[in-house]
Amino acid sequence: MAATRAAMFEGDWRCIECTWENEGKADVCCMCDTARGQGKAASPAHSTTCTEAGSAASSESEDAAPAVRKARLAQQAADRKLAERKKSEDERVAEQAKDAKAAEACARQQAQVRAAAAAAGLSEAPVFYLASSSDSWIPHEMVWSQVEGSYQCSVRLGDDGVSRLRVLIDGTHCKSFGNADGEWAISEEGANGSNYQVCLRLNSDSLPDTLTWSRFSVPDFSANVVRKYWIKGSWDHNGAHEMNWDPSRSCFYYQFCVGASACESFQICVNNAWHQCLYPEEEEGFFYRHALCGPDSFGHDKKWVVGKHALDAGAVGAWFEVRLRVHLDGSVQDVDWVRLTSPASGTSCSKTPR
Repeated sequence: MAATRAAMFEGDWRCIECTWENEGKADVCCMCDTARGQGKAASPAHSTTCTEAGSAASSESEDAAPAVRKARLAQQAADRKLAERKKSEDERVAEQAKDAKAAEACARQQAQVRAAAAAAGLSEAPVFYLASSSDSWIPHEMVWSQVEGSYQCSVRLGDDGVSRLRVLIDGTHCKSFGNADGEWAISEEGANGSNYQVCLRLNSDSLPDTLTWSRFSVPDFSANVVRKYWIKGSWDHNGAHEMNWDPSRSCFYYQFCVGASACESFQICVNNAWHQCLYPEEEEGFFYRHALCGPDSFGHDKKWVVGKHALDAGAVGAWFEVRLRVHLDGSVQDVDWVRLTSPASGTSCSKTPR
């Protein structure tokens, strides 16, 4: 006995084999793979009516239809979530690639500027850089450690467990330091992707003397940390310096000495871009009271200040370490600083890189 009924939406069609209602754009039944318009009887395309193949088959199909439809809707929802996650991951990877490219361009440009200044006799004190084969020979500024009495920079080994190193003075490769090619090599079996802390010590003439390295023993997520952060402080007329990554503390850091003014101020920029600045919510900010803002271009007059607060008063000649912590995905978490209590012997404020 035949009957007619309205379809769910204009243009939908019902399969004659299983009576499943399909969307108008489908050419094959999603339940039984019967081609549209085929089967025991023709089902009109883009019609508001349909013919049931028989009361027994129709009744059986109608009983199963709610459960099947529920399963279909659940699968569609799962597919949408999967597509959204894939889109989000693709966007994250694209953003990381963009940040990595910007960080590389910034590092190379700063080294070139430094080399040009040194060639023109405008450098007050040398700045040391470390470049590695596992990082496309990008020059990264080595950060002075007042506690260790050396310049430091972290290096991530390549997939082959090897990384060749070059030391640059004011952006120029120091070919007389190392082997015949002016290079050093870190090689350790099974250390693929591991991070090492490289330390450079100087001789009495302030020239490279020894280069040592040690492997970080803690798990590292630096593969997600592609952005680089640059600090600009009043201790050297707001010159830009790249902060070093410490995987053992999951933070970037930089050390400086407080001058005769008894206080110093600073800001931190993503890839040394002024429009990607990190700053406190108030002028003369203190990390214990003021929230971290940015990165954006709205904090021109807002700087972190060391030496004006009770916890870091009396800071003339004292060394401090600024720490920028990040989350597992590489995004910024917070900023603070700590007074260093174990200075290296024979060092002074003049050791601060300029």
